Amino acid sequence: FFFFFFFQAEDGIRDVERSRGLGDVYKRQHMEIFGIDVKKQVKTEKTMAELELALNLAYSLSQKYEEGLKFTPMYGPCLTGIENVGNTCYIASIVQVLYSLPEFVERYYDSYKKHVAECASFAPDCFMCQMCKMAYGLCSGVYSQPKKHKKIIYEGQAEEEKDKDYYYQEGIKPQMFKTYFGKGNPDFSSSQQQDASLYLTYLLDKIQTKEKLLGSSDPSRIFRFEMETKLKCLGCGGVKYKKEGYCSLKLSFELPEGSVPENTIVKMTECLDGFIKGDVVELYCEKCGKNSTFSKSQSFVNFPKVLALIMQREIMEGMMLKKLPVLFEVPVEELDIQNYKTLAHAPDEVLLGGMLALSPIDDSAALDEPEVNPTMLNDLILAGVPELAARHALTNTGNSSSELAISWFFEHMSDPSLAQPLPKVKKAGSAKFTEGNVAKVMEFGFSRDQAVFGLSNTVRLFVSYRIMTVKEL
Repeated sequence: FFFFFFFQAEDGIRDVERSRGLGDVYKRQHMEIFGIDVKKQVKTEKTMAELELALNLAYSLSQKYEEGLKFTPMYGPCLTGIENVGNTCYIASIVQVLYSLPEFVERYYDSYKKHVAECASFAPDCFMCQMCKMAYGLCSGVYSQPKKHKKIIYEGQAEEEKDKDYYYQEGIKPQMFKTYFGKGNPDFSSSQQQDASLYLTYLLDKIQTKEKLLGSSDPSRIFRFEMETKLKCLGCGGVKYKKEGYCSLKLSFELPEGSVPENTIVKMTECLDGFIKGDVVELYCEKCGKNSTFSKSQSFVNFPKVLALIMQREIMEGMMLKKLPVLFEVPVEELDIQNYKTLAHAPDEVLLGGMLALSPIDDSAALDEPEVNPTMLNDLILAGVPELAARHALTNTGNSSSELAISWFFEHMSDPSLAQPLPKVKKAGSAKFTEGNVAKVMEFGFSRDQAVFGLSNTVRLFVSYRIMTVKEL
C-alpha cells in the first residue's frame, strides 16, 4: 500500500493570513525576491462585476439617454415606472397610457380605498381589485419616491464620482395584473413579447365585458367609435353600406420608390386620407348579376373622445420583417377630423341589399388560409422564423409541435415558395347550395327553413348533424 499525504504550509510560515487552498503558499516570500511587498499593495482597478454594477447604476437608475440627450428621472404621483415581467413592455406601454386618462383614474383610483375595504373576493380573481390596485400603484406616488443607492468606492475613482449620489424608484411589477388578464389567452399569458396594439384591443374588450356585468360606467367607451364603409358598383352605380365598431385604427402609408432614407417624415393626415379614400375591390353585384368592380371608401359615423391610431411601419422584405425608419408628423393643433365624417346618403342612391357583408359570392369567398396553432406560430417567430415560412412549416407538419415545425423549416428554408402566402383551402360551412340541394334535404322530412339554415354546410353534413340534434333546430 502507498499512502500520499498533502500538507499545506502553516500560516506562520506563509504569512499572517489564512491559507486559501491550492496555489503558491509562499507567495509573499517569493514576491519579496523581486522587491515587491505584497502587504503594501493596494487595489487600483475594478473587477468586471464592479464595472457592470457601476454602469448599471449610472445608466439605469440615475439618468436615461436617447439620441444623445440626457433625461433626468422624475418622481411623484402618476410618475411611477413599471418593471418588465419577462418581455412585457407592451403591457407597460398600454397600461401607462390608460391610467394617464382622467376617466380611468376616476373609475379605478378614486374607488381604490372603498373597494379594498368592502371587497370579499379573492384578489387574484377580482377584476376591480386588479384594476384598482394598478391605479393605486401608478397614481398614488407611493412607489415613485427617490431612493439613494448604496455608493461603490474603489481605488482610482475620481473625486467627483465619490461624492455623487445615485437615485432610483422602486416602480411596480404587474405580475398579478398580467396573470389575471392573460388567463385563457395563449399569447398574453406567456412572458414573450406581443403586439401592443393587439393588447390594447384585447384589454379594452375585457374591461367593457366586466364593467357591463358590474352595471358600472365603462371608461373604455372613450375609445369606441363607428365607421361606415361605402361600396359603389362602377357598373350600375348601386351602393352598399356597412357599419362596424372600432377602438383603434391601423394606418399605413405609400412607400417611396427605392430605399427609404433614415428619419423620413410621413404626415399623419396623408395616412388618414389614404385610409378614408379607400380602394377598389371585386365583388358580386346583385343588380348586374355578376362580379363587378366596386369603389370602396370609409368615413366616421361618430368620433371617440380618444382616437387611438396605430401606424404600421413594418413590411415584408423577402422572408424577413423589416421596420421602416420613418417619423410621423402629427398636427395636433391643426387637425380637423370633421372632414372624415359620414355624409348624408344621397336620396337617389340605389341600395344593393342594404347593410350586407363585404364578401363576393364566387368560389373565392369559400376559401381561406389553413389554420395554424397561434402558440406554436408565436414560438417559431420568436425563434427567428419569418411568419409566412412559420405558417408553411406548421401546416406541413400538421401543427404537431414547434420543434418539428422548426426542423421542417431548416430542411426547406431554401424553397422560395416559403415567402409566398399559403394556398387557400375551402372553409368549413362555406358550401354554396341550389334549390336542388334544398329539395334533397326536404325529402328527409325537414322544412324549407331548416334546410336553408343547415345548408351553410354540405347536404350530408347537415343531415348527419340534424339527426343527432333533432331538438336543437
